[in-house]
Amino acid sequence: MPRYVHEFLKVKNKYEAKRRKGEKYGIATVGNHHSIIFIAQILNLFIQVYLIKRFLFKPINEVLKKRQEAADKDIQEAKKAKEAAEAVKTEYESSMSDARGEANRIIEDAKKDANLRAEELIKEAEQHASSSKAKRQKRYPFREKESLE
Repeated sequence: MPRYVHEFLKVKNKYEAKRRKGEKYGIATVGNHHSIIFIAQILNLFIQVYLIKRFLFKPINEVLKKRQEAADKDIQEAKKAKEAAEAVKTEYESSMSDARGEANRIIEDAKKDANLRAEELIKEAEQHASSSKAKRQKRYPFREKESLE
């Protein structure tokens, strides 16, 4: 037999001898060793949960909280910007309405002024025509009769 097989069998025989005596890995077992392993696994689980919660979830939750606060801040700023834009729009529409009203008033005033000026010009023209006619009748009384016929 090769030497490594001989060594393996030697270790195996030692292990089986200890097991028959109630020892495992040099530790004496009391009762059922499965219950001790189960309790150790439960404790290990609780320790892992605590460590994960402290060193993993806590920083992640802090990062998520900061991101949520930043998002809320951005949303608030967007709402303020929207309100400001709506106020500017309302002011613009109001000024445009005022400007349209002012433009219409100016146009109406210009039309009235133009109509008054036209009436004045017509009156002046009629007066000029009647004065010219009167002058002509005084100078040339006989031509009037010819033009009437």
